[in-house]
Amino acid sequence: MSMPGPWELGLILVIILIFFGTGKLPQVLGQMGKGIKSFKDGMRDGENGEDEDDLSSTANRSDQNIAPAKKILSSEATSKEGTKPQAEHAAQPTE
Repeated sequence: MSMPGPWELGLILVIILIFFGTGKLPQVLGQMGKGIKSFKDGMRDGENGEDEDDLSSTANRSDQNIAPAKKILSSEATSKEGTKPQAEHAAQPTE
């Protein structure tokens, strides 16, 4: 697919002017420029590895705060009627 020629670019510009108007166009283009700049800054930060360092230090801190798991006895794991799920009991009408 080739790049649009001058006629196509002119038509796109006219459609944009009709859609946004001359008053809103500078605001729209300014916001679009800020978004592109923010995106480029984010990509540059990602390439530097600053985000990876922050994530690894956060992961190390969260590992220290985790309590050990509680052991479950086999008698606690099964119910009186076997291994029926609780959802089946809840679906039955009560009298």
